[in-house]
Amino acid sequence: MKSPFGRIEDLFNTLNDAGIKYLVLRNYENLLEPELYVDGHGDIDMLCIDSQEIVDLINAQVLTHDKPGMRGDGVHYAIEVDGKPVKLDLRHLGDGYYCTKWEKEMLERRVGHDCFYVMNETDYFYSLIYHAVLQKRSLSQEYSSRLFQMSKGLGLVMTSANEHEYLLLLQEYMREHGYRFTYSKDHLVPNRFHLVDQGLIDKDRGLKWKHSLYNMKIGMIEWLVKVKHALLH
Repeated sequence: MKSPFGRIEDLFNTLNDAGIKYLVLRNYENLLEPELYVDGHGDIDMLCIDSQEIVDLINAQVLTHDKPGMRGDGVHYAIEVDGKPVKLDLRHLGDGYYCTKWEKEMLERRVGHDCFYVMNETDYFYSLIYHAVLQKRSLSQEYSSRLFQMSKGLGLVMTSANEHEYLLLLQEYMREHGYRFTYSKDHLVPNRFHLVDQGLIDKDRGLKWKHSLYNMKIGMIEWLVKVKHALLH
């Protein structure tokens, strides 16, 4: 019964001492700052081999107050740190968040950062393109600027630095390493796969249909909101 923790460092020290292979996926620069978790806004996105192994070790609790589709899905959990709730997204091998081959190699190539592990620079850059362009409704200016700075650090020459150019780089990298675009088992994760080479997609019809149903539901809700707004104004 490891949770609650006094500090975020205690969470990672527990994982490290137990020999758990994991990494923090992104946005880890201020991860150890207590201010990040005020009012329950902070969260930690991780990749691991087996999410249940971590859940059992740290006594993470299944989220019960968020979207119904997040409950008991093996991904969305919470712990208590210094009396504050901290959300954990535990992505794991075979979950389709990224293809299994890439997830395995991300974990093999992980590097230390403070008291926890992160991806190496190359994996971080290309996985962030994947996340920022394909797993979001659109590429934000914040992510675009961050990717541009990261590309300079890797010695890549960018001309327009738009989502099309980022996707060309990503697809070249994925072809070179034998990676695939995969539908996440978490249907709350967007996938704008119409933007990529269809030959690089693992076409799991069941997961694709599950995602399509969710996207149609979201589209209908957005349409109804627009109609309501138009009628009230």
